[in-house]
Amino acid sequence: MNSYPILSKKLSALGVDFNVNTLKSVFPYKFSLQDNFFYVGPTPNIDYCENITKEEYSKVFKVNWSFKEESLLYLNDENHNYKENKENKELKKKKKDKSSNHLFPINK
Repeated sequence: MNSYPILSKKLSALGVDFNVNTLKSVFPYKFSLQDNFFYVGPTPNIDYCENITKEEYSKVFKVNWSFKEESLLYLNDENHNYKENKENKELKKKKKDKSSNHLFPINK
């Protein structure tokens, strides 16, 4: 499912909002076709990317770009973001639970 209709910010900005250290990178989603799985060459044209400026594109452009390698890096970052976000939520919950403890213990 594409998150664009749900989220108004770029995914890289959302990483900052959710205190995730590994930020979302640029990826040419529209280039993700079976015929391109083993593509090695220049980074696919900016038209294959969504919601990216020319300046952002120029920072990620590579002469020797591998779809397979970049896909694995991207998925690894995605997995790391998920785990980090989950850990952040658990820490916040623990802090909240500690702060909501009663001054006087309730005996059962």
